[in-house]
Amino acid sequence: MNRKPPRLDTPKKIDPTENNMKKPKEKILSWRVNTTALFREIVEGSTKNETEVFRQPLRILSSVLGEVAFRALELNDPKLNALMCRLALYEESDPYSPEYDEKATDKAINSVYNKKV
Repeated sequence: MNRKPPRLDTPKKIDPTENNMKKPKEKILSWRVNTTALFREIVEGSTKNETEVFRQPLRILSSVLGEVAFRALELNDPKLNALMCRLALYEESDPYSPEYDEKATDKAINSVYNKKV
């Protein structure tokens, strides 16, 4: 039973129907979360004693997510852009931002999640 581990450079054959990976044929609702507003509400919306322990970890997480959003912009992948819009990590997708663009946000999200197959 001495099996050799698979080589990393060996491409795997992927069956697109495996694990119910078929693309949906009808519209799918996609949830959105305004991440920045959520963090702000957690930190500022409660009494100081309740959320003080979360203040620094949420600021760090917010900063890291900002770096992720910047990298996602560089990559310009449609699926990744849709996720970033759903999390409101781009200025254009954050309803509280003066740069908010509802049409562009909806277009980015719908181009990935509501495609007709």
